[in-house]
Amino acid sequence: MEPDINQKLDALLLLQKKMAQMLERVYRKVKTDEEWMDSTDLKDRLNISISTLYRWRQMNLITAYKIGTKLYYSKKEVNELVERDR
Repeated sequence: MEPDINQKLDALLLLQKKMAQMLERVYRKVKTDEEWMDSTDLKDRLNISISTLYRWRQMNLITAYKIGTKLYYSKKEVNELVERDR
């Protein structure tokens, strides 16, 4: 590849890394405003398997929010789901 293309690819990779860092900072701020759970916390709380959680996401029973590379769930939404299904 030409050096110019390599420089552009390097610049894009750097930009991607910076954006991921910015998203992590935003997540930390949002996390203080509202409580969140990751997939492991949620499956443990509801005593369900990871495949059940995946199926619920596919059926739009629960909303997952992707921050960086992880999925998070709003505790408020989870509590509403639990109350609705009682």
